[in-house]
Amino acid sequence: MRFTILIILLSLTFVFGNTAKGQIQNPEVVVNELKNDHFWPQTLVGSHFNEFWSYTFLFDNGMKLYVTYSAANFGRLKSPVTGVRLSLIGLDEDEIFQLAREYPIERLNVDKEEGVMNLNPRNNNAWIGSFLPDSQRVYVNTVKDGVRYKVNVLVEDIIPGLKLDYGKYQIRNDEVGMFTHFPFARVSGTVGIDDNLVDVTGTAYLDHTFQNQTTTQLMNSGYRFISHEDANNWDVLYFMLPNSNRDRKTLGHRFQMIDGELKVRTVDRIIDQTRNTTFGTRLAQILELELSDGTSIRLSRQHDIEKFSVFDDLPWVARRAARTFLGGEVIDFRGKGVLLETGSIPVQGYYNFFVVD
Repeated sequence: MRFTILIILLSLTFVFGNTAKGQIQNPEVVVNELKNDHFWPQTLVGSHFNEFWSYTFLFDNGMKLYVTYSAANFGRLKSPVTGVRLSLIGLDEDEIFQLAREYPIERLNVDKEEGVMNLNPRNNNAWIGSFLPDSQRVYVNTVKDGVRYKVNVLVEDIIPGLKLDYGKYQIRNDEVGMFTHFPFARVSGTVGIDDNLVDVTGTAYLDHTFQNQTTTQLMNSGYRFISHEDANNWDVLYFMLPNSNRDRKTLGHRFQMIDGELKVRTVDRIIDQTRNTTFGTRLAQILELELSDGTSIRLSRQHDIEKFSVFDDLPWVARRAARTFLGGEVIDFRGKGVLLETGSIPVQGYYNFFVVD
């Protein structure tokens, strides 16, 4: 199945927004715990909104699964929709399985009492059962190009979700919400393709990003880094670099658990970076970052695993139209990385960078 232009927007419009002058500012470093009410859609009102729930599953057998659920309204451009994207890595050493699906938003069923967000009740093939902070179930069962994608996993032993202050990050005249529903959790269940199903166990991470505007050219790039050792030792980093930003100010945070003690800082600026070429695209290889306490850290890509652009399946005409509207091609990169801080042991983990090319 070919992706539509809407799938591109649905999956990636979050990285675009208003370019009006104003401040780029992180919230105060005041940590508040999230409740299950924070998990449900925050922006499903008005003529423009977009919202994303981004999961990372790191399985003990070496497989990795990335799932993003989304909801978006682009005003007069297109009718509102929900969607699901996933990448399954490691099931077959010769292939990475990638999927994108969309559904009319009027099908969306959010039942807070029953704890369910179902994108497509008609087929019951893409839903989340949420009872945070106790558990979540993530379910996908759908077909693309004759291939059936199956995900049925249960998330438990969840470290309570975190937000800084009210969870709002200022980007000029707009705000972006950023919640981390679980920085670390345990996961078990079944994933696979067609009849090649695998029982899995491992760890899970979920962040939730939302905004009330769908405008153009706000973000240059975004960066995630996830390292899970155990419930008392983990490190997660999520920040974005707005466009037209000479000082390279960033929006985001680092949540770190060290021997059971939580350490929280915002990521305020990119001090310096070096780039190289991977999968034919120039991408940050080493990022030196300034945190809110004045310390600096270094985030480096070590081994590139995946490039995922929803442009890849578009016909030429649709690709050209999408590039014209979006002002470029938005590409996800994933792989292994390392995080360095003076006086600390290097932290090994997995990166997810997205860029506008």
